[in-house]
Parts: sequence; structure tokens; C-alpha cells
Amino acid sequence: MNMAEILEKLILVHAGLVGVALVSGLMAIVTKKGSNTHINSGRLFYYTLGISIVFSLFVAIMPGHYNPFLFSVGIFSGYFIIIGKRAINYKNRLFPLATDRYIHLMMIVTCVAMIIIPVLISRSFHIVAGTFGIVGLLFAIKNLWSLKDQDQIRKDWLKIHIGHISGGYISAVTAFFVVNGFLPGTFNWFLPGIIGTFFIFYSIRKVDKTKNSKSIILQTAKVIITALFFNIGFMNSIFCQSDASQIPYGKE
Repeated sequence: MNMAEILEKLILVHAGLVGVALVSGLMAIVTKKGSNTHINSGRLFYYTLGISIVFSLFVAIMPGHYNPFLFSVGIFSGYFIIIGKRAINYKNRLFPLATDRYIHLMMIVTCVAMIIIPVLISRSFHIVAGTFGIVGLLFAIKNLWSLKDQDQIRKDWLKIHIGHISGGYISAVTAFFVVNGFLPGTFNWFLPGIIGTFFIFYSIRKVDKTKNSKSIILQTAKVIITALFFNIGFMNSIFCQSDASQIPYGKE
């Protein structure tokens, strides 16, 4: 079996795992939080998407399959679901947060590399990898900074879990829509993000115990920022420098 055949099989496995992840993730969303169905479908979503991300990162950097879009989405989805999964344990005061600090630092380093490596290689800013890198850098820095107040982190574990796991699911759905072109034009880029963003806002509001005016303003600001993040693709679809962002696995 040559490399081309191996890559083809990896792509098929990746696609199958993404399909399972999307279905199981939706099941976790619509079922009662804390129920066995929610927990089991959430675990299935986490592991199937996680394995598919590993495959996608490998394929996205292979010669002839180079795809900054697929790589960027893999990095983002992976980071968000890992933090979302770990957030479940934040409520336990004995759970160490040092590992999370390293995860945020690794994300920062990765995002910086996504920004500067294309510039060093091609002497130009890559709109897909660069934009995802900049926004991801902001999220990672914000999460790293929040670790300074560990008491607040432990209080907000459920909101962190909802926001990050949902963010990973939105990224996967957006990539699935873009790759397959289910909707007309740029709707594939921003419609899943818009719907998903307001779902996150609604879900977090349900578990937010403060619900004062300051909290409402803060949560609204977060929704706007998150919406901008998940709809960066709208700009990419217009100003994209490379058609690799529009091709699922790069040029064959």
C-alpha cells in the first residue's frame, strides 16, 4: 500500500468519524444535561471528533494535500473540546489546573506559528491560517489570564464547559458545511456560527446565577466577540488568498 492509498483511507476514516461526532454532538445538545444519554453521547462526540482531528492534521500537512483551512479548523476544534472536557473537572477543588496552563501556552505557541510561518515561507500573510491564528491567540491568552482567579474558574465550570464544547461543535459543523457546500455561497461560512453563537448565549444564560445588568452586558459582549470569531470565514470566503480553504483536502 503506497502513501496515496494510505492517505485516501485516512480521509475516509476522518470523514466517517466526523459524521459520528456531528450526530452524537447533536444528541448531547438536545438531551437533558447530566442525563446518561447526554453524558454518553458527549463522550462519543469528544473522542470521535478528537481522533478525526488527529487524522485531519496529519493529512493537512502532507505534500499534495496541504490545506491551511483544514489544519486551522482542526487546531481550533481540538483546543475547544479539550478545554470543554477538562472544565467538567474544574468544580473539583483538588483538580490541578497546571495542565490547563500548559495547554493554553501550547495553543499560544501554535497560533503564533500559524501566523508567522506562512510569512517566513511565502513572504505574505495567509488569510486563513493567519486569521484563525490571531483570533485563537486572543482566546488562549484570555483563558490563560483567567487562571489567575482559580476560585472564579471553579465557579464557572459549567459555563466554560458549555461555551468551549459548543465552540468545538460549531467549528466542526462550519467546516462540514463549507467542505460539502450544503448552503448557497457564503451562508456555509456564517450561518452555523450565527445559530451556534446564540445557542451558546442562551445556554449560558440558563445557568448564569447572577443575571444582573453587568452580567447581561458582559455576556452580550462575549456573544458579539464569539460571533465575530466563528464568522471569520465570511471574510475568508471573500478575500481568501488560496483556494485551499475551499477544498476539503487540498489539491489532489
